[in-house]
Amino acid sequence: MTIDYIREFIVLEKVKNYLTAADALFISQATLSRHIMALEEELGISLFQRSTRSIQLTDDGFRFLPYAYRLMELEDAALDHINILKKIHENRITVGTFNSSRVYGITKMLGIFAQKHPDIHIEDSEGSTQLQIRNILTGKYNIAFVMETSETINDRLSRIQVDTDQLVAILPKNHPFASFEALNLEELKNETFLMPKKGRTLHGIYLAACEKSGFEPKLLNMSLSGHSAVDLVRNNFAIMLMHKKDALSMEPADIVVIDINNSEPLLIDLVYDQNNLSSIEKEFLNYLKGGPEI
Repeated sequence: MTIDYIREFIVLEKVKNYLTAADALFISQATLSRHIMALEEELGISLFQRSTRSIQLTDDGFRFLPYAYRLMELEDAALDHINILKKIHENRITVGTFNSSRVYGITKMLGIFAQKHPDIHIEDSEGSTQLQIRNILTGKYNIAFVMETSETINDRLSRIQVDTDQLVAILPKNHPFASFEALNLEELKNETFLMPKKGRTLHGIYLAACEKSGFEPKLLNMSLSGHSAVDLVRNNFAIMLMHKKDALSMEPADIVVIDINNSEPLLIDLVYDQNNLSSIEKEFLNYLKGGPEI
């Protein structure tokens, strides 16, 4: 029995929608459907009623649900124990990061720590905030640098604030608002936006900012990042939301960076599981709390 299929069954039962569950699991809807059917075939029962618009458990599915939760709890406990044993014997540390970590000095922090501790092997694991938090909660590793806002903080984890950033709009130089020092986000409601790929941390943060400002953004049906995305802005195909330090680090020509008034600050945090830290991970946290030069 594939343990991931059972985890997917639990998520689908919670949200009762294949598309929502697939997005949460970072898989396609077709893959999720295939996995659920394979689990049903292996168990020899139907787990969900498929004759209604809303996904509902069958009687057999309802009976199986508590056993599925117990299997997940056993897997989590086993992973926790195995990881603790591994960290006792391994002089290594895995740190979750994100793709613009260098902008906030995180790459340099890791480099300085590695220099001071040449006997410790440091491995980074890049991914979205959602993935990093999931990996910590399931025991794959215990510490990660993430991007979050006050509204997305997971209270199950401890955190150290490393940096903050503010929301900005990226506009072409010939845009009517290009000479403004700052804008209210709702002033851009009629624009076409280029957003990060769905499922990435900033996609959710930018959409939430627009919704909080009273509009649903019109999106350009493309997913690009970095200089390729900026080139679309430069050529008047769309505008972008970014965070200021990330935007200024690119030094792009023929675009302008405009502050967004009263926007929710982006928090660059180190999150960690206080209960499962190895001695090496505790040493890294102490190093970070001491204020490393970046």
